[in-house]
Amino acid sequence: MYRKGFVIMQLLSADQVNFADFVEAFNAAYEDYFVRVVMNQRSFKNLIQRDAILMTHSVVCVEDAKIVGMALLAKREQKGWIGGVGVIPHYRRRGIARQMMEYLIAQARTLNIETLTLEVIEQNHYALHLYKTLGFQPQRRLVVLENRTLSPLKNLTHEHYVVESVMPHQALIYFNAFHDEPNAWQRSLEAIKQLTQECWIIKERNNAQVLGYCVFQVGFGDLLIIDIAFSPTYPNIADLIKVLMNTIHQAYEGYSGHLINHPMAHRATQSLIEMGYQETLAQLEMSLFLSDQL
Repeated sequence: MYRKGFVIMQLLSADQVNFADFVEAFNAAYEDYFVRVVMNQRSFKNLIQRDAILMTHSVVCVEDAKIVGMALLAKREQKGWIGGVGVIPHYRRRGIARQMMEYLIAQARTLNIETLTLEVIEQNHYALHLYKTLGFQPQRRLVVLENRTLSPLKNLTHEHYVVESVMPHQALIYFNAFHDEPNAWQRSLEAIKQLTQECWIIKERNNAQVLGYCVFQVGFGDLLIIDIAFSPTYPNIADLIKVLMNTIHQAYEGYSGHLINHPMAHRATQSLIEMGYQETLAQLEMSLFLSDQL
């Protein structure tokens, strides 16, 4: 518990408050965010499961039994992730976010987490400054890429390759081999298994070896790419990317397509831009190395 002016604020673990009230407060905290976020109880429970969020170690800030702020802590092995840091507009600039972040960092230490990661939208200068003062260091840019109308490239040669639809588990066995840098937290293998609906792979003709895959969701005219990965040793990765994605574009021509939290330095980025994808939002992934502070 701490006092801010004449207002007494209390920090509680997120599992101590009514879940419906928590979701309502979360939506209120994000109603004027750079990207509007609206959740219901079902979607939030799915988020908790998919991203390995620990409500027992996450935090809410309460004033007179009203939730005015929240922040989430997730854990996989010795890695942790912080997300959903929000404060209802009327209560901002009172140090609540800092108090909640310090609470989560302390919780991470009790859980023996070695590295804490979070993302912050580049334009969110206040949050970026806060995280830096707490010791978080920028690691890489994560971008949202969007293509408003999928259309196949003309005159793209496909005869050297075969693209086919498979069950997701048939492609995801290559997840570790095809990722020479980690995905963002929300695109971990555990999360992808829960998100994926469809999967297409690419191989050389007359060669059974899988060289790349794209897993995605389709709905209401939109194609959400969950993960796109390729063999890092293949010499013509740009060709693989364009042929695989062009085939998908042909199948879903006229749909919109997008990727979320895609590393800007990923080998597929430039090829996707050449196919009509545009950066619409960028975040900085930041890490706090708790093991260095022991």
